[in-house]
Amino acid sequence: MAARSPKRHNFRKAMLVFVGALFAGAAWWRTRIVRKNPFFWASFHAVDNLALEYSPEMWDKAPGGLKKRPVIFFDIARQEKYIGRLEFVLFNDIAPKTTLNFYNLCIGDLGKNLTYKGSLLDHIFQRRFVTGGDITHGNGKGGMSIYGKTFNDENFTLRHDRFGLLSTFNSGPNTNNSKFRITLYPNPDLDGKSTVFGEIIKGHDILRMLETRFGSPYGNVARLVVIKNCGEIVPGMPYPPIPENL
Repeated sequence: MAARSPKRHNFRKAMLVFVGALFAGAAWWRTRIVRKNPFFWASFHAVDNLALEYSPEMWDKAPGGLKKRPVIFFDIARQEKYIGRLEFVLFNDIAPKTTLNFYNLCIGDLGKNLTYKGSLLDHIFQRRFVTGGDITHGNGKGGMSIYGKTFNDENFTLRHDRFGLLSTFNSGPNTNNSKFRITLYPNPDLDGKSTVFGEIIKGHDILRMLETRFGSPYGNVARLVVIKNCGEIVPGMPYPPIPENL
């Protein structure tokens, strides 16, 4: 019987070491990142498919109803380090159905894992826009709305003509869900394709810093950027506390 080649034997040993290192790395990643970020655990569980039918009366539960534009906030963090707060006003008088979906995902009280809390800003395209809101996959390819897996385009009344606009991020006509974009520059190519439903009113410097420090021309994010907390800012109520390092 011929003896085994030393080169082949060494190659097999090297492959076993390599595979073992991969498994060890995966275990470390799961322990250090996944367990600290509730978003990843949400990815492993079903997200409620409420499939609600929109009606204007659904706005009655909001403090200002349809008579006042709500203001919501995102507390942004990179891994465990707090970066800053973004505040947006929502145009519920122009796109009430689209806005209600976003509003409820910010409040997070309608269904299991139907919340932006813990989700990622998955792509940051320099000189274009930021994308986020994929509450099922975290890579921009998933998402879920309060109306079901997708809902139809509401209107294209407003244009993508300036910095800091909120609009739907979809994969074609009538495929909206929880995903959204925040413009960093005018994007006229998006007019007639995505619904503009809000605008940043505070945290402009934080949004620009996300672009310059963590973005890229191709959208790849340099570090894990997370919406650590979100909710509504209601006039006359205590201002939501700003966290320190998380």
